Amino acid sequence: MRTLGATAGLAPSALALALVVGLVAAGFGSTPTIVELAVGAGLITAFTAGIGWLVRPSIDGNARDDIAAGVSYLLTACLLYLVIGAIGSAWTEDANGPARDAFGVVVAIGFRFAYGLLYTPLLALIGAPFAVAWVVALRLLRPRFRA
Repeated sequence: MRTLGATAGLAPSALALALVVGLVAAGFGSTPTIVELAVGAGLITAFTAGIGWLVRPSIDGNARDDIAAGVSYLLTACLLYLVIGAIGSAWTEDANGPARDAFGVVVAIGFRFAYGLLYTPLLALIGAPFAVAWVVALRLLRPRFRA
């Protein structure tokens, strides 16, 4: 059920926002403005809820189905992050300057995506707590969606 997955996607979003606020409060990085925090919160929420909507967990899932849905959530998040990162990095200028033609842009995106695949295990390790938060929220919300 897509609505259940998207609603459960709010739990990883809350976890990510709590992490950002905690790091800023501890003095790591620069202090963002309220607009930057609002835009970041909106993008993170759209990302996590969208992935939950894409995964479409089972409404009557057992533990095995939820583990499979959590792994799907994690792999979908990694893949979407890689695609967004590859396109975003090709969009901005790099040391060699921007690509001027369409073929150069496609090649740049392809190489950046392939390079990003090397970091998939690290992305999966970093994203695992967020996938676990999604599965816990899924299990807690499922009885409300059955009714």
